[in-house]
Amino acid sequence: RKRPNSYQVRDALTSKSRVLITGILGQVGFNLALALSEQCGVRTIIGIDGMYPNTISHRVEMAQRMATLYNAVPNLVRPLPLSVTGIDQPSSSQRDSWEVLPATGELDIVARYEPTHVVHLASGADANSYRDVVGAREGKLNVDSAYVAEDGSGSLGRIAPLFQIRQAGTSMEHILTSIAMQQRRDSEEEKGDGGNADATNPHFTYASVAQQSVLNDMRQDGDFCDEGTFYHETTGAIDELLASQYYYT
Repeated sequence: RKRPNSYQVRDALTSKSRVLITGILGQVGFNLALALSEQCGVRTIIGIDGMYPNTISHRVEMAQRMATLYNAVPNLVRPLPLSVTGIDQPSSSQRDSWEVLPATGELDIVARYEPTHVVHLASGADANSYRDVVGAREGKLNVDSAYVAEDGSGSLGRIAPLFQIRQAGTSMEHILTSIAMQQRRDSEEEKGDGGNADATNPHFTYASVAQQSVLNDMRQDGDFCDEGTFYHETTGAIDELLASQYYYT
């Protein structure tokens, strides 16, 4: 309602749309991909997911969701990238063949996958995203993960969610930078084509969890006990700031 021109005729979903979804293995992203394929006729979907938390039971569940997506969405781009958007970089052997952002060396997701739509769901830090409660109870902790700890009693130890916070902010910045690079390429192509080139930057949608009233209450009351809410709200506010700066720049 505030920006009526942000969704144009060319942004309508069709069978020719290419939709990139971050967090595609999460509950919302998973069901969104199925709905886009079954109800909207979208044939090509690109998914990215960090597979949180990296636990035995969770990996089994994610493998099942991947199998469902492969069967339900015939044109799901394979392999499904299981990297953390905004953190992982292509290896040295991939740099020659992969499109990367010149400033950071990160994968240029818009140039590589050419999406018409980007739906960013893999954002918002969760202080407990790496806690493997079931694994701790059953003695099946993923000991190879640097983010899973065990105290002397065999229960989970306290781990500061620094990685989750970093991932949340950098993933939004990574995507916006990739979109901005595509806009620059469109602008240069338009100049070379006498102003007749079509814009190819994707329509961008992201899920915000920021509620300013909640943040204000936390600041005033000093109530930081509900860590899950606090980290979700704070990182959501950072996403709002990044999106606003991108829109007005």
